[in-house]
Amino acid sequence: MLSKTDIGNQALSLLGQLPCNDIDTDTNKGPSAIRRWYPQCLDYTLGRIKPRFARWRYIATPSSNNDAAFDYSTTYALPVDYIAMVDDKTDSDINYSYQPSWVIENGKIYSNTTTNIHLMYVRRVLDPSAYTVWFVDALAARLAEMACFEITQNSRLRQEMKAGRVEAFSIAFMEDSNQAPIQNFDDDTWVKARLT
Repeated sequence: MLSKTDIGNQALSLLGQLPCNDIDTDTNKGPSAIRRWYPQCLDYTLGRIKPRFARWRYIATPSSNNDAAFDYSTTYALPVDYIAMVDDKTDSDINYSYQPSWVIENGKIYSNTTTNIHLMYVRRVLDPSAYTVWFVDALAARLAEMACFEITQNSRLRQEMKAGRVEAFSIAFMEDSNQAPIQNFDDDTWVKARLT
């Protein structure tokens, strides 16, 4: 079963470092750097890739502590494990006029509606057994990029790690998008007029 140590060792391997037995207890320079960067890199990778294993549907209800002002009238609490919002579109979302306007500020959702808001967000998933292999590669690449200079003092290698992270994120994003069927959209009136 995949563990945080396995992911940390993959990052260390990308940097040409020896693996460790436990990333959480090893006091050597490499594992210590990976351990320090792990929470931030995990949140960053989840937020950038927005993988399907971390997506969660949430019904936000108006908060009793309403501090909305200016352009908004209602306050909603964000989930405690919130990382990023997912733009969840369905066929009925083609006409956006029915959707309430909302914004996330100061750890809260502000909106102009007083009803519940149905949202999909990326949550913090701490269990590595839920991760896809492509996500693990992307997370390890981000860890290697961020801890590189601290471990190796080599800025050229850090640039190589950055290029590797960009490629790993691309692959992870592409593979994650293959986890759902292709969405077909009906032709709208403009397209139908062009085809006739």
